[in-house]
Amino acid sequence: MKHKHLAETCEFRLSLAVPLVSAAALGALIAFNEGFMSLCFQSVCVQTFFTIYKFPIAIAGLCLPLVALVAAIQRSKEAAVQIEYASRQLDEVQLNNRFGNYLKHREGFDKLISDHCAQSNAAIDRGVYFESPTVYNKLFPGSGFNNPSWVGSCDEVVMKGYDEKVSRLLAELARSKDEFDIVECVDALRDLVRSLRVGYGKCKVVRYKKKDGSPQVFNVSSIFDDRFCLIACMIDVLEIYNLVSAYAGRAGNYEPALIMAENEALEKVVGSLSKISFSKPPSYSNLNKLEG
Repeated sequence: MKHKHLAETCEFRLSLAVPLVSAAALGALIAFNEGFMSLCFQSVCVQTFFTIYKFPIAIAGLCLPLVALVAAIQRSKEAAVQIEYASRQLDEVQLNNRFGNYLKHREGFDKLISDHCAQSNAAIDRGVYFESPTVYNKLFPGSGFNNPSWVGSCDEVVMKGYDEKVSRLLAELARSKDEFDIVECVDALRDLVRSLRVGYGKCKVVRYKKKDGSPQVFNVSSIFDDRFCLIACMIDVLEIYNLVSAYAGRAGNYEPALIMAENEALEKVVGSLSKISFSKPPSYSNLNKLEG
C-alpha cells in the first residue's frame, strides 16, 4: 500500500475544512443579520466583536484538536504498518536462518562421515561407504527449515536403538572363548551394520543361520581374507557409530581397535569360522536369493 503524507489524507483535509467552512458560513449569517459594523479597535468594540462572533470562532477553533486527533491516528497507522513490515522482515530472516542452519547441519553430518570413509579408504582401499541421507533422515526426523521448533536434537528412540545394538555386539565379544558364539556375534554385527547403513564397494557376502534356522546374509569387505574381514567390519561400524553418536550430542567414545585386542576378538572369530560361510556378492540375475 502506497504511503500518504498527513496533508494528503482526506481526514486531515476534512478536519480543517469542515470547522472553518462552518464557522465562515455562520459568521456570514451573523454579519448579514447584524448589519453594517464600522472598524473599531477600542476595548468595547473588540469585546462586542468577540461576543457577537464567539460561536463561529469556537467552531473554527475545533480544527486544531481535530487535526491533532487525525495526526495521532495517522501516526498509529504508520506505526502499525512499520511493525507489520518489521515482523515480515523478521520472519523472512528467521526462515533464512533456519534454512541455512538446516543445510549446515546436514552438510556437516555428510562431510563428517564422508571424510572419515575417504580417510579409511585412503589407508586401505576397501570401498567402505555410509548412506548418510538415510541415517540423517532417520536420526533427525524433525530437521528442516519449515520446523521452527527444531534445534538440532536427534530422535532419542533411534539413538537408543543404535546404543543397544552396539552394546549387544560388545557383550558378545566380551564373552570367554568357551562361551563365545560366532553366530550371535555375527548376527549382532549384521544388525548394527544394517541399522547404520554401512556397506562396501568391494564386498563379499557373509552367510549364516540363526538358531531358528533362518538364513541371514550381509556384506563385508572383500579385500580381507575370511580371518580378518569380520574384525575389519566391526572396527568400521564402531568408528562410524562413534561419529554418529558424537554428532547427535552423545558420548560415542569407543576405541574399536583396543576393544578387539582386549577381547581377543580375532582369536575367537578365527576359531569359529567353520560355523559361517563367505561367498561372492550376488549378481543382478540372482538378487532374489538374498534373504534377511
